[in-house]
Amino acid sequence: RAKLSNSTLIEFDDKPIGSGGEADVFHIVSPSTYRSQVVKLYKINSPPHLKENKLEFLVHNKPALNPSGHQTIIWPTHLVYISGVFSGYTMPHVEGVPLEHLCGLNIPKKLGGAWDKFSFQNSNGFNSRLKLCYNLATAVSLIHASGNYVLVDLKPNNVLVKPNGFISIIDLDSIEVISGSKLLFPAKVATPEYTPPEFHRIQYNLEHQLIPETWDRFSIAVIIYRLLFGIHPYTASLKHPYDKLTSTPEIISKGFFPNGRHKDKFHVIPHPH
Repeated sequence: RAKLSNSTLIEFDDKPIGSGGEADVFHIVSPSTYRSQVVKLYKINSPPHLKENKLEFLVHNKPALNPSGHQTIIWPTHLVYISGVFSGYTMPHVEGVPLEHLCGLNIPKKLGGAWDKFSFQNSNGFNSRLKLCYNLATAVSLIHASGNYVLVDLKPNNVLVKPNGFISIIDLDSIEVISGSKLLFPAKVATPEYTPPEFHRIQYNLEHQLIPETWDRFSIAVIIYRLLFGIHPYTASLKHPYDKLTSTPEIISKGFFPNGRHKDKFHVIPHPH
């Protein structure tokens, strides 16, 4: 049992429906008006009091919703308190699988026939993927529109997708919050494979340095490339003396895009490129 920031008492399942390094997610069972939401509770090793002010800002400064009514942005709705102590937040519950499943050349068989429309072997698969890219770009655009937010850790595992192509961006408590040129609340994490080259080259500090919106534009470009070609845009093998650069982040840090002006530096450029 817990109390929300609007004084509503809620009850939730004992077993989590999802678990991560810093939090668990539970279905809300009562009151019935909250059953379409879930509660995310932070673990003891992730001090929740450091997140309370940030979550309060997010709850009161929601970006514009998708006009279609679909939950494309899984935004915090209420702060959650247990025994008077801030412990997490509620958010809409959505179904879907991580977009990562559609970012390779082959769709995992475990997903079933409902996903065949996105197969590269399907004559209309590319168009279906283009619609996915549009839906993702629309959601990111809605988040950016307020001028207050940069996602920073935008990656396929933070996006859920349904067989109908609808997407939902999740894990938004890690978002960067800004006001003009002032950093209000930093993003805590970033994924090197989706980090722009210019930020690999400098000693940036997520805790203190304001990250611009262009960071997200690079991340979404990488995701779109993976969706349309089934491969990360910086995946390739370099010639000597660059052959020691073998990891994707290392290749990104040099700006060595296989189809760019550095094409002659590559020994092997995989077929999808």
